[in-house]
Amino acid sequence: MKKTTLTYLFLTGLLVVTSGIALTNGASHFSLLALSPTAQNTLFNIRLPRILAALLAGATVAVSGALFQAALRNPIADPGIMGSPAGRPCSPCSVAWSSPASFSTGSSGLWPGAGWPLSSWSASNLKWTPTG
Repeated sequence: MKKTTLTYLFLTGLLVVTSGIALTNGASHFSLLALSPTAQNTLFNIRLPRILAALLAGATVAVSGALFQAALRNPIADPGIMGSPAGRPCSPCSVAWSSPASFSTGSSGLWPGAGWPLSSWSASNLKWTPTG
């Protein structure tokens, strides 16, 4: 077998093992062999959707990176080449769109009115700076 085939098999096996651990371990431990109705609820309504969402998000990021590198024909391309860090000020707007309560001055939300400063701070601190 080729080395890449063995690597893919190993990583697939590792993914299956870690997903199995994530399914059975948590605040409430249970066995997959004997599931109570509460354990079934926890498994199918909480843990399994989270694992599937994490797998989908990871696959999406991997595919977008591969497409980005293929489009630029540069195997070491990063988002800074296309000016993606320049889109960083869009972060407060996206946070305001998804969570308008965090930008209100009323009593709703965890920290009312903290949305603008927090999203602006996170956007400015997530920038990439070259070293060297």
